[in-house]
Amino acid sequence: MAKHLREFSQQEALTTRLANILEEYPLSVGSTVAEWAQNADDAGASVFGLVVDGRTARSDLPLTPCGGEALPDMIEMARRPALYVYNSAQFSDADLENIISLGNSMKRESGASIGKYGLGANVMYSFTDTPMFISRSSLVVFDPHGHRLPGGMLGTITDYMACGLAESDPVLASAFDLELAGVFSASLSAHFDGTLFRLPLRTPEDAAASAISSHALSIDDVTNLLSDFAPQASDMLLFLKSVSTVFAHVLTDDGLTTLITTVSSTTITNKSGFLFLLCW
Repeated sequence: MAKHLREFSQQEALTTRLANILEEYPLSVGSTVAEWAQNADDAGASVFGLVVDGRTARSDLPLTPCGGEALPDMIEMARRPALYVYNSAQFSDADLENIISLGNSMKRESGASIGKYGLGANVMYSFTDTPMFISRSSLVVFDPHGHRLPGGMLGTITDYMACGLAESDPVLASAFDLELAGVFSASLSAHFDGTLFRLPLRTPEDAAASAISSHALSIDDVTNLLSDFAPQASDMLLFLKSVSTVFAHVLTDDGLTTLITTVSSTTITNKSGFLFLLCW
């Protein structure tokens, strides 16, 4: 009988699963930003923040092959306007396993965690089809469509320090070259003491072809989301145990606009001035 058998099983595409998750977490301050803040809190972070990167100068970076292999789609992702999501806690090995285990999160086993089994971390796909992040010396890139990474891979993890990625691929490395005075300094030239997601914003062209989300986002859209977050930030902190500092900035070619600065769970300051980076 065995020779007559052929595989015939129920399956679900990763992109379909992610699209269904996004239906549970519609794009909003309450279900998106709050989920990230909760993830940061679960990780024991004391600082959580968001930075909208709308710099146009990044598009002038020279084309450089990635590790000897030209990956034009990834180069374009590195140049594209993006949202950064930062927290001051490092990803543990368990966290790395957790983020790739849809529906089987280790949060089930953690009585201290109130997140929804880790599924909420996938709100990042509301903004992009190609999220990436660094923590410790790991660079992780997800590509659920299998269109941008080599060989149709759906995700990769790289020890960027061991392979010298900052030298071999300066364009991709530039995507994580970010410094906020007094908060953190990120670079693929050094281990990163925290976690920094970079979400290249989904364009209308991406949205038209995406099996995850048909919603494109502009810099203005994301800036408006952060502005909506500002009056709610202090209330949100009341429900977090570890996070005591929250910030939100908009980065342009002219400098850094500070939308939110808070240093405790009971006080928050809204600012409209510019804080210019002294070191970049």
